[in-house]
Amino acid sequence: MRRSFCVAACLLLAALPGAYSAFGADPLPAPPAPVPAEQSPVKAGLPDNSGAEAAQLHAKRTACRRDAKLKKLVGATKTAFMKSCIAAK
Repeated sequence: MRRSFCVAACLLLAALPGAYSAFGADPLPAPPAPVPAEQSPVKAGLPDNSGAEAAQLHAKRTACRRDAKLKKLVGATKTAFMKSCIAAK
């Protein structure tokens, strides 16, 4: 009974804002500042037509997958066919 009461009291104190400051702990630090758009590493490495290239690759892969299924290829044979088919188109 005492243990459950202690656990409940600790959880209640943890949920209250500023409860840790009563015990001498520092409040939560401020979140880091967002990265400006000019310095964003994700946008810096992408070319302008990346969406078009991705769409073309998806169309190639889909066509090659359909051809492999029609030929009933499986395993390593299918993998080799897919690599050569995508490179050829």
